[in-house]
Amino acid sequence: KVTWKPSELMAVAKSQVGYREPSYRNNKYNDWINGNNAWCQVYVAWVFEKAGYPEYVPKEKAFSNAFLKADDVGKYSTYVGKLNSAGVLDQNVSLGDLKQGYVALIDWGGGHGTSHTGIVDRVDGNGAWFYEGNTTAGNGNPAPGVFHRWRPLSYIKAVYDPRDYYDATH
Repeated sequence: KVTWKPSELMAVAKSQVGYREPSYRNNKYNDWINGNNAWCQVYVAWVFEKAGYPEYVPKEKAFSNAFLKADDVGKYSTYVGKLNSAGVLDQNVSLGDLKQGYVALIDWGGGHGTSHTGIVDRVDGNGAWFYEGNTTAGNGNPAPGVFHRWRPLSYIKAVYDPRDYYDATH
């Protein structure tokens, strides 16, 4: 395993809480990656890069093929595709698997399957707190942004240790 300090990730992730997307898919994270897709995975990659760990997570413009237009499928790689290729996803998640700095794949329902990602902050009760981009505050305001959100364990469909991703791809 490569060395790292999750506290460095948490400081960068926390510094972004409260950022709001100015308009649909127009935000500093998509600008950073030169994209215009859903940006939860772009926020994760941005945090890791700014914290000094740019190769610990996939840096991809799109989350998965399920969210691409039919004409775009196969044109470029996706975040979930890279994780699957690296073989790092633990899909039998328990609370003990949710360690600070790990990254989780989240399913909110709605028929898309796993559709979101966030950085684990801490376990609390029967779930965990995450730093997430392209989500809402959870207070009824629909404007997407970066928030510190609690999610129940039932929403967490997979988790990975970013050091495993680094090891698998280097």
